[in-house]
Amino acid sequence: MKAFHKTATSEVGTSDAGIRRWTLNVALTIGTLATVCFGIHDALQHRILPALASLLVIIIFSLMLLVNISIPRFRKIIDTGFVALVGAVLLALLATQFPAPTITFWCFTFPLLALFLLGRDKGVFALILSFST
Repeated sequence: MKAFHKTATSEVGTSDAGIRRWTLNVALTIGTLATVCFGIHDALQHRILPALASLLVIIIFSLMLLVNISIPRFRKIIDTGFVALVGAVLLALLATQFPAPTITFWCFTFPLLALFLLGRDKGVFALILSFST
């Protein structure tokens, strides 16, 4: 009975890595769905460049989600890539102040994301890299 309980618990993934994985999958899914909505809106407004940018982000997020689910050995690369992509997007939005000056508040979520997904040491390095630019 104990052996079954141990294998069932390890498959569920109640560790920190399992929680991080689940959180990243949810974030990628929400990001993909939100980008689909914004891409459709841009396409209906006949704005080609933002619609193409949305399509590119949809493809990247979908690939990251599929690789994160199906190939376990790439999970650390996916974590790092997701944090780098979100950091680059937030820095671009902060530099352009698009769509409104309140975008600054969204940049406060980046430290939490970096520290949670990458851990303390790599997260601090990502923060230093992000805030030094």
